[in-house]
Amino acid sequence: GGIVDITIGAVLDLWGFGSGYYRVPSEEELAEALATVDYSKVEINREQGLVRIPEGTVLDLGGIAKGYIVDAGTALLREAKVERSIINAGGDISTIGRRPDNMPWRVGVQDPQKPSEIRWILPLDGLSVVTSGDYQRYFMHNDERYHHIIDPRDGYPAKGLRSVTIVGKDSVTSDTLSTAVFVLGWEDGRALVESLPDIEAIIVSDTGTWVSPGLADQVTKQ
Repeated sequence: GGIVDITIGAVLDLWGFGSGYYRVPSEEELAEALATVDYSKVEINREQGLVRIPEGTVLDLGGIAKGYIVDAGTALLREAKVERSIINAGGDISTIGRRPDNMPWRVGVQDPQKPSEIRWILPLDGLSVVTSGDYQRYFMHNDERYHHIIDPRDGYPAKGLRSVTIVGKDSVTSDTLSTAVFVLGWEDGRALVESLPDIEAIIVSDTGTWVSPGLADQVTKQ
């Protein structure tokens, strides 16, 4: 529904997430940048391999690029007949098979309140896990945290959640969904997860944690 929009680049640049020069933009600046955000206006000619991007629109594939790269690496390993592997790209993890002791890979999920600590352990057996959190890229201004997960509806960092962990069959889908659920928030985010087959999640807000039913009996809390 457009909740993850790759044309969000101009808005991210305003906040400084593209350059590292962080600041809080004005309402006027945001309105101007938001006018360039609309993925449906990007035209793709698959036969010629051409993409037409509207003037002023800036693409940002940061929400899916790492997942795509991890999947590409996993595909290369599968082609090479690798029986077991784990790729960790800092929040995006993909596995093949099991560990040498035939036990599932064990992946730690950070505590968003204390990112240096592990809060849950997930068993992975040929699956991917991706986490999006407000503690990964952010800056503080007037005692308020501004993070890089932007809601394309208003141009501001999404509010309500601290982290979203998605477990799925591939990293690029999980990467996209972790962003989508984070932006949608507590109620709509859970509804999205529950509507999708083969997708599980851990959603953390300031007031609570939700573990999807299919994952609840597998997660170990630290």
